[in-house]
Amino acid sequence: MQNLFLKTFFLLNLALIFLVGLMNFIIDPIQYYRRSDDRELFWQDRWQVASFIRNFEYDQIIVGTSMTQNFSLKFIQKLFHTFPIKLSIAGSTILEQTKVIQTAIQTGKVKSIIWGFDQGYLNYEEGKWPNEFPLDLYQQGVRGAMYYLWNWDITHRSLKYLLPKRLKRLSTHLEVYNVWHDQYVFSKSIVLNQYLQSQKRIQLKSSPRDIADLNSQFHLKCRNFNNDVVEVIRRHPHVKFLIFLPPYSLANYKLVYENTPESYNEYLKMRQYIFEKLCSLANVEIYDFETDIQVIAELNNYKDLTHYSKYINEYIALAIKQKRNIVNKSNINYYQKLFRSLPHENFK
Repeated sequence: MQNLFLKTFFLLNLALIFLVGLMNFIIDPIQYYRRSDDRELFWQDRWQVASFIRNFEYDQIIVGTSMTQNFSLKFIQKLFHTFPIKLSIAGSTILEQTKVIQTAIQTGKVKSIIWGFDQGYLNYEEGKWPNEFPLDLYQQGVRGAMYYLWNWDITHRSLKYLLPKRLKRLSTHLEVYNVWHDQYVFSKSIVLNQYLQSQKRIQLKSSPRDIADLNSQFHLKCRNFNNDVVEVIRRHPHVKFLIFLPPYSLANYKLVYENTPESYNEYLKMRQYIFEKLCSLANVEIYDFETDIQVIAELNNYKDLTHYSKYINEYIALAIKQKRNIVNKSNINYYQKLFRSLPHENFK
């Protein structure tokens, strides 16, 4: 009798596991197995991007943090005569971004990449993946499939599709996916208020330990840059990398310099390292918008100390197309001199 109970229990659980996997495969809530134009897109970009890579058409990808989410695909397509897709992940580390890039390149679709490169996101332990990044979804073969079919988050989302009168809350259109421009007010007064409030919170301290920590951080960022950026670019000489440094507001740079000048100098030092490395690679163009004073000094372009409006995304795209703000071996010192002068510039 006990054996019969255990056997029945085992078979029922096996059937349940099978049905869960079958449900997730059929509903496919984030379009991991097949594209569905009437399926709403999942707001958790780390998950949705994996499906974009697998099942959507493109020959150019846009990669980066929230600084790249306001790019208009229609605008990029018309400007570059490409078929772009945004694979941006808000708050993503460079490690995550290079995984996205490698996975996309492996499809054989990618000809060029627009990459918004925030050097602050190089600061992570070697090979340390954030807990929220679903690494298995970016793997080929059975591993990724099993992770998807029997994942609780995916199952929970599938069950939502079975509920009657389920409200549709997210767009199905790639053009507006995770675009946040219309959700905020861009204003000089808002930025200045954040600047002043941040000034009050920051402790003006500098010690040998601080400097030692900055040196350690610099070497960590250099190692990650070499391992996770330079090597990826070198392995794919047939792909064109259009890399730009996003234009944080002048208020942000002033805040760093006025309170922790050592951090500002470490940032400047890392810029030099990045420029020298990337300028030696034939398939890379590097653009510096961090020093574009007409953008960063106009605080009405920003919603906070770092995030700019969609119009700045358009400005960046046009500049890249026209090869403005481009850095090469002969003008690195010029752009570094501009960056050194930023703390002494005035707001507009």
